[in-house]
Amino acid sequence: MGFSDGASYALSVGMAYPKLFRTIVAFSPGYAFAPWNLDTTQRIFISHGRRHPILPADNTRRMVEGLERAGFEPEVHWFNGGHEIDPQLKKAAFDFALAP
Repeated sequence: MGFSDGASYALSVGMAYPKLFRTIVAFSPGYAFAPWNLDTTQRIFISHGRRHPILPADNTRRMVEGLERAGFEPEVHWFNGGHEIDPQLKKAAFDFALAP
């Protein structure tokens, strides 16, 4: 789980070590580096503000499209804020991460 650059690291490290990180939560990621061998059974939650002034929402849209093309089914939530974690989405992310 991470926010901003931490979200990018969570995605990158999480996908690199799928046996260790079965679920990844990324609040406003800016990028992700995917390993050669993907485990598309990993669960991924992404949230991003539509008015994010630092990490444009279009970057995250393209990242989500790439994850979907690779076979992932990320749960994606958009909100009308900027560089922040929407309180309602924080609860949804924890529920997602803690689900069996």
